[in-house]
Amino acid sequence: MGSPTRRRADVVVWLTFGLGVVTTAFGVGFAVSNSNGTRTSVPEQVVAAVIGSLGAGVVGAALSILIANLADRDGRDDITRLLAHMLGARFTSDDSELSLLRTNWHHYHITTVDGRYVWRYVQYRSDRWSTVVGSLRYHHRVTDGQSHAYEFDSEVGIRGSHLLILSNGSHGELGAQATEIFPLFLIHGYRPRHGGIGTYRTWDNRNIIGKTILSRDLLAPADEDGAIADSHFAQLDGIWDADFGGQHDLLPSAQQSPSTSH
Repeated sequence: MGSPTRRRADVVVWLTFGLGVVTTAFGVGFAVSNSNGTRTSVPEQVVAAVIGSLGAGVVGAALSILIANLADRDGRDDITRLLAHMLGARFTSDDSELSLLRTNWHHYHITTVDGRYVWRYVQYRSDRWSTVVGSLRYHHRVTDGQSHAYEFDSEVGIRGSHLLILSNGSHGELGAQATEIFPLFLIHGYRPRHGGIGTYRTWDNRNIIGKTILSRDLLAPADEDGAIADSHFAQLDGIWDADFGGQHDLLPSAQQSPSTSH
């Protein structure tokens, strides 16, 4: 539909076009009456010629603007569709809100490896974010704890004040997907770290709702496969509990009294 400003501009152009048509018709009418023997003075003939020329000029200018506007819109739409197709962008957001995210982030989440829950790590590097307007995508590699590597594409977006990360296996592996949400991310954007929750299919084929953390700073060291030593698990649990667990009632039951300890 276009913006209100764009629509008002279109109305003005169309009114100008109509004025040009009427003016041209008026000038032509003078010329026709003169050719049919109707007596007109020389000044009147001059006025008629000027009016006719002016009307034709207005019509031509209005048509040029209309054609240019249509071509400009079609061109923008074509470019937008082309970029979206090339980059596979499906999850788009207001680009001004995404600007906060185009930096380095350290990402931690809980999964299961060899029958136990562990924290794993992925780094989102500022130089590897997609740069298309309104879309934020990241391609990264993770391992399953047995040195088997998998490729993932993550799409990041804002809905309201919440940050969402949608991740899918690059090659369409069944179950290779995750959805994460960081509530009130925009409101708390100044904070150095953000706690959230995610739904995952773990490496041991368990479906879990697990903890996840986004941090501007490195919270715990990891090896090149994203594995974190057990000695850092309690620290990461404490960070998540302080940020997310301390602000949310987690899966409360009906008729249960809300917590007042937050």
